[in-house]
Amino acid sequence: MIIPLNITQLLQDKWPEYTLYAVLVAIGAITAWRITVFYYTKIHTKIKSLEDKVQHSDCQRHGTAINGFDTATQTILHKIEFIERALIAKDPSMLTTFAQSNSPLQLNQRAIDLMTASGADKILDEHKDDLTRQIGELNPATAYDVEQNAYKVLILNSDASWFIPLKEYIFNNPVFQDHNVSLDVICFIMSLPLRNYYFEKHPEID
Repeated sequence: MIIPLNITQLLQDKWPEYTLYAVLVAIGAITAWRITVFYYTKIHTKIKSLEDKVQHSDCQRHGTAINGFDTATQTILHKIEFIERALIAKDPSMLTTFAQSNSPLQLNQRAIDLMTASGADKILDEHKDDLTRQIGELNPATAYDVEQNAYKVLILNSDASWFIPLKEYIFNNPVFQDHNVSLDVICFIMSLPLRNYYFEKHPEID
């Protein structure tokens, strides 16, 4: 095929410009391709990561916090219910079985023996300062309040690890000197010396 002279002449005259145009087009295409690759490998990845964090991470973190709050609330309600049950179920016979009807109530010899046999005396001595602090947080206004709150904090702490030896003693020795021993009994006999210790620290109430 023979190219017309005018076209041949045109190519000869304009080839530098056409070559420049071709180079510019090639550079533009390469640049566009690199930008596209950069976007998808860098920017798009970061955007996707941020989207995932917003859609999932924050929700999961907030969800975990909410679940933790619900768990803590349930634990508190459980302890409150436990204390209320213990106070309602408090056997009045404990007053005559393990205490002397002095004013205020004091442990009788049976209770003192049970304190020693169960190890409650030593355990109370180890934790009486913290228990006294907890009584103070309940803001008792009278000696009667102190006595009731001493029993309450012991019941509340009965889930603590340091209470385990006392529970084991109760399990292995359900009867002491012909009288039933329960968690209520142990907390009661511990509460009176704890009350007295609080009075020593707060003579303004005694």
